[in-house]
Amino acid sequence: MIRTIEDLKKQELVSESLISFLTSLPNTIKFSGWSMDPEYYTYYKNYNDAVMSFEKMFSKDLLPKTFNEKLLFVYDDILYDSTVNYLHTWLSEQVCNIENIIILSTPTYNLSEWYQKFCNLNLTKGFKIIDGALVLHSTCDRLLKNYSIDKNKKCQNLNFSYYFDWYGGTKSDMTRDFLTCWFGQFDPYGYLEYSSGFVSTVKEFDQYLERITSFSDRQKCDDLLAIRKTINLNHTDISNFDVWNTVLINNNDIGKKCAFHIMREPGLTFPWILLTEKVLKNFLDMRVPLPIGFKSITALETLGFKFDHNLIDYSYQNEPIFYNRLVKLSNEIYRIINNYTLEELSKVFNYDVIQHNYDWVINEKYKSLAIKQTLKQLNSIT
Repeated sequence: MIRTIEDLKKQELVSESLISFLTSLPNTIKFSGWSMDPEYYTYYKNYNDAVMSFEKMFSKDLLPKTFNEKLLFVYDDILYDSTVNYLHTWLSEQVCNIENIIILSTPTYNLSEWYQKFCNLNLTKGFKIIDGALVLHSTCDRLLKNYSIDKNKKCQNLNFSYYFDWYGGTKSDMTRDFLTCWFGQFDPYGYLEYSSGFVSTVKEFDQYLERITSFSDRQKCDDLLAIRKTINLNHTDISNFDVWNTVLINNNDIGKKCAFHIMREPGLTFPWILLTEKVLKNFLDMRVPLPIGFKSITALETLGFKFDHNLIDYSYQNEPIFYNRLVKLSNEIYRIINNYTLEELSKVFNYDVIQHNYDWVINEKYKSLAIKQTLKQLNSIT
């Protein structure tokens, strides 16, 4: 159990920025715990499964202190909506005053807004959530330490072989299976990488397609099933260590040849956004992102990043329903393909915007904004 900042310093994956932030906490708030699954992929199958994990993170001898103390717990894992629901139920039964529990969720953005709506809907009090602290997430410092940064690098005269690339990742799940087939619709205009391959059976995949299309588009389901059978995926058989070094840190040749990067993060189906090292990597590689997440562009602009709204209609990000948002994103991709050759795209790209985002990361300007926003949230509840 991680209970003190000194214990936290001994953890290999902890961000130095997080340590610095916690050290500067006001005396009215006590750092009381930290959690990060080594696989960074904690999805609880049921409530009892979640409780076993919560009991490790939230020591029962600490919880009675919520009667008159504010306790801050750092959550470095992905927080699914089901996890938040389980955590709300469990803490409501365990603590004296749930409003004195503060969860610092390092990889999320807008989770606090969603949770407040959840509490209002259920007519209940809840714990406090602080999020949007991209700089405090464990993998961000690691990326910046290991990435080969050239402070004199200039973005100009890009040449493309593909309109976009899609990296499905090294850990399969049903959503990634679906998205890989979905973007397979654009073959041969996009480059698809899915190192781990499909995890679902054809039957499971078909059932998922029916649900996500609300049983309203059987033809689309059949089309995606057909794509799954014939799709040409690029696989890289490498260890997790090499995934980090080859895919996340080093500039890959394929990425340089793609006009846009469909960004799995910030967020997939979540009603909030994930901001991790993959977001920073996109800007370090001088890529133009097409994020999937809900209100993802708005969140990134809040952190000082810029986007060319003249070239791309990012309004799809405001669609709250995941499938509908994906359809609107795809319509935008089709529009770009139908209106620009790859050579024309290289001429209309806003290189000033791309350069700004690169410089914003390497000069760590986003850090000050992220910490400022985090402190503002903290001060509002203390």
